[in-house]
Amino acid sequence: MLIMRGYAIIISKKLLYTVLLNYGKMSKLKALELEISKIKERNKRVEADKAWETSWTRRILIFILTYIIVVSFFIFAGLPSPFINSIVPSIAFVLSTVTMPFVRGMWIRQFRKS
Repeated sequence: MLIMRGYAIIISKKLLYTVLLNYGKMSKLKALELEISKIKERNKRVEADKAWETSWTRRILIFILTYIIVVSFFIFAGLPSPFINSIVPSIAFVLSTVTMPFVRGMWIRQFRKS
């Protein structure tokens, strides 16, 4: 928030509000409108984060990065067939990330009961 000469200027990605402060006293309605706009902006960020967490793009990226790291380790360790043997740990890691929402849901339901 930037305060200049009796005005509060709130700048966000898509929102620009200018609220007259009346010498430091914002009306309750303006304060509520400002609070609601902040909540809506936060909700958009949370929805985007959740969409990323459940996206197939993220899961495929995790698989590829895990595969590269495991292959590199197997080559460095001198283990046989590093390109084929790296598939199992990579798939296991991706499966663990896929099942997390299911386990999380069970945990939340149990937590709410207590």
